[in-house]
Amino acid sequence: MTRALKDMILQALDKAGGEQYLVEQASKNPVAFMTLLGKVLPLQVSGEGGGPVAFADVEDLDAARETVLAAGATERDAPRQVAPGARICVLADPDGNPIGLRGK
Repeated sequence: MTRALKDMILQALDKAGGEQYLVEQASKNPVAFMTLLGKVLPLQVSGEGGGPVAFADVEDLDAARETVLAAGATERDAPRQVAPGARICVLADPDGNPIGLRGK
């Protein structure tokens, strides 16, 4: 994404109502909002080497997180809410590779 395109998108978001607009869209159009989130979010979160983190969609974030941690992963970023009904966390496998989880 070019800087000019990013600036245009941010200006349009600001004119539409900013964060409140995103909250409304998440409630009114959750499927479209989650699709957008899935396309934008990995570009916003980077691994230790600065590269993108791939996120796996899971139904139960806490259960999936516990399963991956029990298998030997370590926690890099604790679960946090990024949109209504959507949380993410980033774990690392034993080699340090990031594992992104996105779910409820």
